[in-house]
Amino acid sequence: MRSIACLQIADFNFGIFTESELPIVIEEGFNDFILEDVTEVDRHIIIHQGLIELPISATLSYEAKQQKTLLWKVYQQNDGIFLDVFHPTSFKIQQRAFYSSEKRTWDIYCLPTKNKDGELVLNPLAYPMAPLIWYYLTTEEDVIMLHASGISAAGIGRIFAGFSGVGKSTLAQLWSNEGAEVINDDRLLLRIKSDGLWIYNTPMPYFDFSKKSPVHHLYLPFHAPLNSYESLSGAKAIANLLAFCIQHGYKKEILFHHIDVVQKILKKSSIARLGVVPEPSICNFIQDHEIQK
Repeated sequence: MRSIACLQIADFNFGIFTESELPIVIEEGFNDFILEDVTEVDRHIIIHQGLIELPISATLSYEAKQQKTLLWKVYQQNDGIFLDVFHPTSFKIQQRAFYSSEKRTWDIYCLPTKNKDGELVLNPLAYPMAPLIWYYLTTEEDVIMLHASGISAAGIGRIFAGFSGVGKSTLAQLWSNEGAEVINDDRLLLRIKSDGLWIYNTPMPYFDFSKKSPVHHLYLPFHAPLNSYESLSGAKAIANLLAFCIQHGYKKEILFHHIDVVQKILKKSSIARLGVVPEPSICNFIQDHEIQK
């Protein structure tokens, strides 16, 4: 078995190894997340050539679908899970993976494909496999994955969470115009560490630098005729933040874990519903209300 790389995601190290002689494709979006000289690995990813048979004892737990399109299946097996992950356009199985929660190890089995030069290669982290690995990290650690944009301005981190169309990317752009760094405007990992809350981007289909920032404020924006600010607390705050936490919800233990993590997060950060008029003045409006708090 040979070592391929180590990916750092939300300050967790994922060591990648292979038992195949074929070249391993790691797509462009992962480039700035690759580390050198790593001594400690938090999770192992072992790549295998070819698909294995699903054990007879594996029981189906969950099917992820988009309308009628099957995206992936989850099977329970002893101390871990099997995933059948389907190609987003051909709808054929592109990876069959087993995750052992005891060993903290992913075994990913995939069929060879040809690159643009006609060479046979393995692409084990092809979408949606990699985001699923990050998701299962959130089922075991003090981390949640949010459908959100995140920015850092003068050392202050802010998250804008919500469904598509509420203005997350617009808010990120308005802050960027004021000199803020955009961590990501689609998918973020929010982690509790000993020194506070931190947000991280993850590899995307395009190149971007690995970024992180401390977090101080959480916002749930919506379009409104006037800018407005409503602080949330208690069960209302938990329920509202969970609504934008990426979770599959097929297992109650995972749901309880996410609720526990969200409760810890809300002890360390303010959270508010934010009515937004998408104009530059919203940035000062937000800062003014943070000062008042």
